[in-house]
Amino acid sequence: FDESCLKITYADGCRDTNLFYEGYQVEEDKDRIVLKITLKETLYPLYVHLNYVIYEGLDVIDRYAVIENQDDFPLQLENVKSASFYVPRGRKYRLTHMSGKWAGEHILERRMLSQSKIVLETRNGESGPDSCPWVAIDEEGAANEESGKVWEAALHWSGNWRSIVELDKFDQARITMGINEFDFGW
Repeated sequence: FDESCLKITYADGCRDTNLFYEGYQVEEDKDRIVLKITLKETLYPLYVHLNYVIYEGLDVIDRYAVIENQDDFPLQLENVKSASFYVPRGRKYRLTHMSGKWAGEHILERRMLSQSKIVLETRNGESGPDSCPWVAIDEEGAANEESGKVWEAALHWSGNWRSIVELDKFDQARITMGINEFDFGW
């Protein structure tokens, strides 16, 4: 099973969330376009707004989710990830991430993906020389600084975070990133 991006306990104890497409909105200003996709839970007045920001002249997509509870009763968010995405299936991929220590910061670590789940995380409340919320995967491990297809993901905050890179039995690779659910609750 894939890594979950959203885990909620509702006021009645239910933990099932079934989201369906409700609509979209496009907003444009001078140097960016924002696509907002709204998903609605089938039984509860819960909405998830997926936001994709495209910047003019950049090969970057900003992605974030907004969870909106319109119920009179509280719910408990147990896990919320910022994004999850798949790359083309059936290819060999190399994972690149950073590790380090004092006086040895941000060292590139590389390994070919095999059928597994790799978890990179921090639980100490901050990013630093030993934990950078950034990962990249490239085809065949052939990309370099000047050429090659690379898919990257980075988080815009430095608190507790978790990155999961998976390769399943069907050679499908996936990256999921967001808040670390360890000791998380909202």
